[in-house]
Amino acid sequence: MIDHVRIVVAGDSGVGKSTLIKTLLSESFEENVPPVLPTIVVPPEVTPERVHVSIIDTPSTPADQSTLDEELRNANVIVLVYDISRFDTLERISTVWLRKIHEMKLNVPIVLAGNKIDLRASDFDGRTLEGLIKPIMEEHRELEVCIECSAKQIFNVAEVFYFAQKSVLHPTAPLYDVTSHTMKPKTVAALTRVFRLCDKDGDGLLNDTELNDFQYKCFDVMLKEDELVGVKTVVKESCPQGISKSQCVTLQGFVFLHTLFIQKGRLETTWTVLRKFGYNEDLELARDYVNLSCLQNKQPDQIAELSAEGLAFLETTFDHADKDKDGFLSPAD
Repeated sequence: MIDHVRIVVAGDSGVGKSTLIKTLLSESFEENVPPVLPTIVVPPEVTPERVHVSIIDTPSTPADQSTLDEELRNANVIVLVYDISRFDTLERISTVWLRKIHEMKLNVPIVLAGNKIDLRASDFDGRTLEGLIKPIMEEHRELEVCIECSAKQIFNVAEVFYFAQKSVLHPTAPLYDVTSHTMKPKTVAALTRVFRLCDKDGDGLLNDTELNDFQYKCFDVMLKEDELVGVKTVVKESCPQGISKSQCVTLQGFVFLHTLFIQKGRLETTWTVLRKFGYNEDLELARDYVNLSCLQNKQPDQIAELSAEGLAFLETTFDHADKDKDGFLSPAD
């Protein structure tokens, strides 16, 4: 997992970019803030995911375009800020800022932050704003989330930067196709492998013991009885084929659960599982997970043998594939 996140904050002049950053740091609102703040480095000890975070403020003047472009190119995630009380700044998100990012061919997640919610009129019609934002979100799938905030009221300020950090550490794009609202094939393949590794008895189902072994391996906690029942109820209500007659979780139910996690914004759950089972950000087995260096350094008088667990795993896999139980794998098997 990445250990340093660069969050670049951009947007029109006067939307409150610098004030948002300053409020995050001081946890108080200040009227007079410099036009552009120096880079802020947040140590891992105070971040939710224990990673280094750099927050970069950017200028909005035409004279500083080269500086802005350089910072955008080095970003892991971009926070685009607009002023809720000025519809023109929201319109320019699509016509200016997102167009600029596309022209620069930047492939990074984007968080849309509507600042100055404290200036919203009391008779404001939320449907008007939704009508403007929804087409933008649908057209630009790199937009991870849209969040409203207020630096003056210290409302949702920390959340803006939390979602920015989260979009880098637990990205949507490798796992899920937001256009078709389906899991990507590589994700399904990876989760299928995880399922089969956890299916110790090879019956194609996860019983309560196997589910709890999986839960403990990934999250260091066991599921209580009522929690197990709750998980199965959620699966059964929306994916009847996900629970067997014996009340075990099927592969279809396992994949459905993770689809649900992603759709609910809990990507960290699925990423935690995939990383525990050796997958990197490209959904490939990481080199340090499949570590064969011990074989490369083997001396002439040394031999390498499978462990008892390795042998047992291969034997179980063979027996499961040997449908007619004749001790051989036929072409059909």
